[in-house]
Amino acid sequence: MKVADDEFSASNDSDDTNVAISDDPTEGNDAGNGASHRRWILVSTILILSTFLQSIKPSDAYAAFYFNIARNLSKQEINASLYPFRTYAMLAGLLPITFLAECVCGYIPVIVFGLLCRLVSQFLIYYGPGLGSLQAACAIFGLSHATKFIYSAFTYRMVPVHVFHRITGYIRGGNLVAHVVGGLFGQLIYTRNPPRRLGSSFPLWTDPFFLQFTVSQIAVSFGVLLFFAAIGVHRRHGCGDDDDDSRRLRPSLSLTRLRELLRSVYATREMVLFSIWWCVSFGTVDLVWDYQTTLFLDMKQTMNHTGLVISATRLGCATSAMLVGRSRSLLKVHGLGITSAGTVVIGGGLLVSALTYDLAVSYLAFVGLMMVNEFCLCSAMAEIAVATPDCLRGVALLSNTLFAMILQALLQFVCGELVLNVPIRTKYMTWSAIMGLLSVVMLVAKLVSRRKDTCHATTA
Repeated sequence: MKVADDEFSASNDSDDTNVAISDDPTEGNDAGNGASHRRWILVSTILILSTFLQSIKPSDAYAAFYFNIARNLSKQEINASLYPFRTYAMLAGLLPITFLAECVCGYIPVIVFGLLCRLVSQFLIYYGPGLGSLQAACAIFGLSHATKFIYSAFTYRMVPVHVFHRITGYIRGGNLVAHVVGGLFGQLIYTRNPPRRLGSSFPLWTDPFFLQFTVSQIAVSFGVLLFFAAIGVHRRHGCGDDDDDSRRLRPSLSLTRLRELLRSVYATREMVLFSIWWCVSFGTVDLVWDYQTTLFLDMKQTMNHTGLVISATRLGCATSAMLVGRSRSLLKVHGLGITSAGTVVIGGGLLVSALTYDLAVSYLAFVGLMMVNEFCLCSAMAEIAVATPDCLRGVALLSNTLFAMILQALLQFVCGELVLNVPIRTKYMTWSAIMGLLSVVMLVAKLVSRRKDTCHATTA
């Protein structure tokens, strides 16, 4: 596989273990190259399959319907009393989870903890009594979300740096294709089994929500098994006793270096801009996945194709993620411009969603804005990963995620029942305004950068 020299420039002065793979003297012969190539291809494939199974969740598309029909919660209760708990728990768990991953026990136990939280939250949502158990389930799911960037950092440590764009697209693509499968399963189950109130007298296997949650739990369980299989393959086919290999799986950050590393994370203008975009987009648009089905409930239900729409959206997002994996050269030159233009489209889609009462229009706006957001999100994530040395990547992902979750928690708190208690449509207008402001900032930064480049060229 041909590797461009500039792909390693960001890490030449670091102790990046990924670079060490390509600098291994054994790679000077074909046998060494073939063994190294086969090893990370096999590990990556198993990780993608694990991600795929973890993400098959037929219950996602109909969570709001479950809360409304089976648990008899109003749309406002779902809007204000459930979903914010995921945000608050994720924000509260970020620093402790990162400390454990980077300084105490390493990535693997933390990732396993996140996977177990997924299983527990699914169990509590269906079997737990009362509103309190549902809030606890959302909070536990938030803790699971707090481990997602640890999973990303772990994945980047397992593959060479020259495939970061590709592995970002493939992992995210596997995740989104699984959501497509899950959405189709959810739609099929929901249409063949009429929903009922929880506690009614009927066999469990005729309850669509029971079937959806059960499929989700089984898929996640198999995903956990495959995750362990990937670790086993890596240790068996990799350099099992090599120090470089052990550093991939054990804590790599000392507390004494934390301040120095934090200063080094945002060393370039591109890194700062991509990080700002990622933080604001994740902090706002990520909420759409929670609230969109609740917004659908706010419209006249002349048709109910929520599962199909979620599947189509995830399929479109998977396509966007895969395109990122094939667009490295384009993104290297025009990455900031593409994300700036994409932000305008995302803000417009949020505004349309807030204003329309036509379910079909809302479906189309949702699919469009999420596809564009996914392409820009994966682009920014890959650019940040490439520009950051291995020893800083976990810190960069943590700091970006922490800033994003602080923004998201503030939005949830200010718009929630303790402060303004705004309806869901006003929330969408707020998110649209934030993305509009972000597009202005990105466009101005792009124009200023172009002007400076022109001045430097003229001076030269």
